[in-house]
Amino acid sequence: MLITKSSVIIDNQQEMINDCTVIRDKILKDTGKSSTTSAYGKYNVFAYTSPKAIWNELFVELRDAVVDYVGDEEDLYFQCWMNFHSQSQLLKWHEHGWPYHGYICISPQDTSTVFKDYSVVNEIGNIYVGNGDIKHRVVSNSAFTQPRITLGFDITTCGDKMAGNIGLIPLFIKDRHA
Repeated sequence: MLITKSSVIIDNQQEMINDCTVIRDKILKDTGKSSTTSAYGKYNVFAYTSPKAIWNELFVELRDAVVDYVGDEEDLYFQCWMNFHSQSQLLKWHEHGWPYHGYICISPQDTSTVFKDYSVVNEIGNIYVGNGDIKHRVVSNSAFTQPRITLGFDITTCGDKMAGNIGLIPLFIKDRHA
């Protein structure tokens, strides 16, 4: 696993929280779902935020973290969704059927992500990247009233085999001219 810090989130947290609140409503309207998490395969959060420079800077931080963990030998594609949860909506035990999975903490509240063999205390700006087949859940360390906002993402090297997933976009394409 890899955990790094996003200076973009740390320096612009309130603006990103405000953006997420607006984007959440747009995603729910566009997908017809009741939560941004359940709509994960129907959008990519970076498509909703693309006009804003700070979100492009976050994309670059994410790409660099993923390449540090996965390497740059293959093309990488990812889906990325927003988790916008109250304390009662925290994610139960689950895993991802993807080669790699991770999340970005925008407003994590006082929570931890518990994996099978380890736990991560969620902090503002954390970018976590790990294997996608590890069961995990989110637990609250203390009560909170504001939404817990994170971005979840799954990564694959098989973009051409994922036709029909409208949330899947390129994260890293290796140099084809080398």
